[in-house]
Amino acid sequence: MTDVFTPEKRSSVMSQIRSSGNRDTELRLIRLFRSGAITGWRRNAKLFGKPDFIFPKECVIIFVDGCFW
Repeated sequence: MTDVFTPEKRSSVMSQIRSSGNRDTELRLIRLFRSGAITGWRRNAKLFGKPDFIFPKECVIIFVDGCFW
């Protein structure tokens, strides 16, 4: 199937689509953290880019990308 939009228009259209959340993916990662006894993580930090998890002592942030569609 041929795309009906130019590359510029396709980019514009796609940039307007917002994610509806990664709840299931994030919950799965929390289960993995807990089963592996990984501690020190926090959620919902007020940081640029809105990371999903932060490890403040280690200065590590994690962005969880779930299934877009």
